[in-house]
Amino acid sequence: MFMNKENSPICKIKSNQKQIKIPVDGQLSKNGTIVKNTSTAGEVDYSIANLVDGINKAGFKSVYSCSGLKKDHPNRETKPGGGYISFLIQDNELDAIAWIKNAAHRFNLSVEQTTINSKPALVVRIDKDKEGNSLTDRIRIANESGEDACMGFKTRPYGAFTKDLEDIILRCGGLIYDTDEKIEAVWRKFCSMLLPGTRIKNAG
Repeated sequence: MFMNKENSPICKIKSNQKQIKIPVDGQLSKNGTIVKNTSTAGEVDYSIANLVDGINKAGFKSVYSCSGLKKDHPNRETKPGGGYISFLIQDNELDAIAWIKNAAHRFNLSVEQTTINSKPALVVRIDKDKEGNSLTDRIRIANESGEDACMGFKTRPYGAFTKDLEDIILRCGGLIYDTDEKIEAVWRKFCSMLLPGTRIKNAG
């Protein structure tokens, strides 16, 4: 215990948890992510909540998303290139899907056609490297040609082997969007391309 100039007691407490600043309109989720409740998509990572809400209000229907920002995930490490917004194809018009792809390609974002809950989906990811390839593709190629493939293990979870991921990123010269600031900026640009003439309150 210490005393200040006015002789008032000051307690110094050690804590394993980081001091987390949560915005007034945000909250900490069960998994330690700073989120915001939206009217169209429920809980969304705080920094892209307004963006995702705006996209949905404009007629695009998103499902799962992750900002990919360290500041939204203070208690856990975010994967390199972990930001994404996904769209179920059946919930969106074909013109809307084409428009999403166009906006993503304009800003060097990956467009992955996959399935979510057994339904066809489109996932826009912030994971392009400086040579123009997506981390998802890099990992798939590495897994298919690596030692594990020879032993019969042909797939690994995305980003499960951190060392492999770091090596892959290093070999390709790094990621295009590698800081919170760059990631926030490209989400805003992606949004403005999707919604021309619509001003969505700061995605960050």
